[in-house]
Amino acid sequence: FSDGVEIASPNVSPTSVWKYRWEPGYSILPGAYTFTVFDSENQISDKIMVRAEKGSITIVVAGSQTYYIGEKIQFSGTSTASNSVYLFICGPNSEKVGKKIDQLDLGIKNNDDSTFVKVNIRSDNTWSYTWDTSLVGTQIEIGTYTAYAVEGPFSLDNLYDKAFGTVSFIIKKPFISATTSQSIVAKGDHLFITGTAEGAEYQKIQIWIFGDEFYQVSTIRANPDSSFFVDL
Repeated sequence: FSDGVEIASPNVSPTSVWKYRWEPGYSILPGAYTFTVFDSENQISDKIMVRAEKGSITIVVAGSQTYYIGEKIQFSGTSTASNSVYLFICGPNSEKVGKKIDQLDLGIKNNDDSTFVKVNIRSDNTWSYTWDTSLVGTQIEIGTYTAYAVEGPFSLDNLYDKAFGTVSFIIKKPFISATTSQSIVAKGDHLFITGTAEGAEYQKIQIWIFGDEFYQVSTIRANPDSSFFVDL
């Protein structure tokens, strides 16, 4: 724009009012810009100066940054670069090809909104998104992942001079272990079953007991420390 570029010719209303919204997109460079408005004969004019600054985007993940498949992961951050952030994720077998975070079998495509998760920015420049990994349990793999929050629907190869933030975290597979208080128990006595259900805090656990002529299923919940206890 250094040589001056005519950007519009807005109409003037019967009440002598005109307005125009300039949308230069993501390619505008930071710096000072002077807007000049003049009549058709260039005899009457007015000027105003504005400054365009490069915005920034941040992203953080709640908790310990280690999660089990089936958990909900809370992403949040700030953005002064755009009205929305576009999320995608890279992980095992997709380090160089981003995937749509809520549809891991779909690769992102540059400038294709439908291949990103779009999150609107609040009035205080903050945003948040909850990823329910149970909805992609059959698609997700264990390993280290990196989530991207970008000012627009841009792929990994098109992030140069774009505002974006990243955060890394680990996905693990939940597991259950259990032991009994004794291997032989007299009829009428108590049998205690204790164990650990990593990645299943507050979730339901089923206890299955099989015998020659006996079958029983009971449901319990794991404690906040992932432990559980059954008194049979």
